[in-house]
Amino acid sequence: MNTITICIIGLIASVNADLLVDLPADQESIYVNISYDLIPFEEYYPELLWVKSAFWPGIIGYSEDCVFCSGVNRWHSSEISILFADGSEEVLHIVPGWQHNYYVAMQDDTLYAISTGDDHLSMDLYTVSISTGDILRSLYMPAPATSSPILIDDMVIVSLLDGNLIALKQDTVVWGYTLNSLSTGPMLLHDSILLFGTNSSYTEPGHHLEWYSKYLVSERDFRINEPSFFALDPENGELLWRTHLTDHVAGPTSIVDGTIYASLDDGSIIALDIESGDLRWQEHDCVGEFGRFGISEDYLLCSSDKGTRCLDPTDGREIWSSDLVSCDGSAGVWKDIVFILDGLILVALDGNTGDKLWHFNRGWSNGEILVHGDLIYTTSQRHVFCLEMKPID
Repeated sequence: MNTITICIIGLIASVNADLLVDLPADQESIYVNISYDLIPFEEYYPELLWVKSAFWPGIIGYSEDCVFCSGVNRWHSSEISILFADGSEEVLHIVPGWQHNYYVAMQDDTLYAISTGDDHLSMDLYTVSISTGDILRSLYMPAPATSSPILIDDMVIVSLLDGNLIALKQDTVVWGYTLNSLSTGPMLLHDSILLFGTNSSYTEPGHHLEWYSKYLVSERDFRINEPSFFALDPENGELLWRTHLTDHVAGPTSIVDGTIYASLDDGSIIALDIESGDLRWQEHDCVGEFGRFGISEDYLLCSSDKGTRCLDPTDGREIWSSDLVSCDGSAGVWKDIVFILDGLILVALDGNTGDKLWHFNRGWSNGEILVHGDLIYTTSQRHVFCLEMKPID
């Protein structure tokens, strides 16, 4: 795999660079393009580190120095690829299947993977050795997962589509919590608080298995379908607080400076106090179907079919808006630069003004954005790209 570096210093005047990216012999090479607009670009530049060929890849998790992807290497394979910043990768084979997706989390040399249920073949929680690729343990779950597992020392917490959360040590249930007819959205762990919202994707009673149903503590404080956000003690599953919402949680949740940020099915974004659950602000007409947004201390970027908006995270005030619509609402934030996907193009915008800085033609459309440290990961229908933001000496 070639490493491609483009370094432009000073005032940029419509600079374009076409790059031929060589992929393995059995895969077709592609052209990608980085273009700089009429912007004084003085501090940082993007370097394309590597490209991986894939089939509808999905970023299913990340750790300190890597990201986890499905769909890399083979079409419809049962592999999870661990992609490192230097372009190296580890490939783990989980279970044969035509189509599948997993939620994953990593601890030391161990990967925990649980099915999202897309393949309807396996709903096990797998414990896999990264160094050997061996499946160390598998435990059948009665429903697909709704979030990456939460790992606390030797305890694993999983959330299931039938509305149940289960904390496990090896094969033993430590505690359980049930929402009855609602499923949970993505979980977060922050300062010994387990956080999640209700999700509307499942509305039938859960089919509890005998081996863990006796551990479930039913939540009946509100009407059974009441949209809510929860905080639990992860050690014992006790409820710390619960906040009523105007709709169910639509997508990933983020925490910045003691505030929880979540998108809702009604297209709004909310900010909650992490200690009390009190609503700090709510802004409507922000996100699309997938509920994606990007956030930092200074910017909250969101996109729907009505356009793209940049908000102040402290109070929800709009900083600027644009008619640009990001694919699937994908958005990312790095320092004073924000990112959206405009068709084939990864577009970098000034966080303060919304002006275009540069754009990266990925060759294929759709996909998502993950900003992790100084690395910008983006996927398309056929590739995974990794760019690094580097200071100009």
